[in-house]
Amino acid sequence: MIYTNKGEIVKKIFKLEKIRVLGLDIGSTFIGIGETSSLFKKDSVKPITTLNRKNPKFTSLLLDIAKDANAIIVGWPLDDQLREPPNVKNIKNISAFLFQNNFLLGRVSERLTSHEANSILSQADWKLCLNKKLNDQVAACLILHNFIDYAKFYAESNNLQIKNKE
Repeated sequence: MIYTNKGEIVKKIFKLEKIRVLGLDIGSTFIGIGETSSLFKKDSVKPITTLNRKNPKFTSLLLDIAKDANAIIVGWPLDDQLREPPNVKNIKNISAFLFQNNFLLGRVSERLTSHEANSILSQADWKLCLNKKLNDQVAACLILHNFIDYAKFYAESNNLQIKNKE
């Protein structure tokens, strides 16, 4: 199985002194990337970059960014009927590539994260919402926010002993 259960990811990460979790918003052309060093503070989530999948160096750039990540959380799209849309193939291909390179992968719903990212950017400055690459990075951060919410709930529900609260 390519994807590890989110609860198992949380258990593994909570045992570590230092963590780095990436969030990916994978589109047909661009991949927005965000990161966090804490499963407890949403303000620790920050955008990193947006990669163009058409760049010949795309795979090496992605591996370089992900090299010291403890886990990678992939946004998983669902349509209005909670079905996978046709473009999920892109996400599966990138996920398979990361899995083959020994990364711990999880997935969370990315439903409407791009729209929410656009709304956040337009509130800051309407010109920002015209920047597709920045929108993808913010969407990746929102994917991490969803995972952090899950991690907090899981930790509290399972009385996990936490090493890294920062």
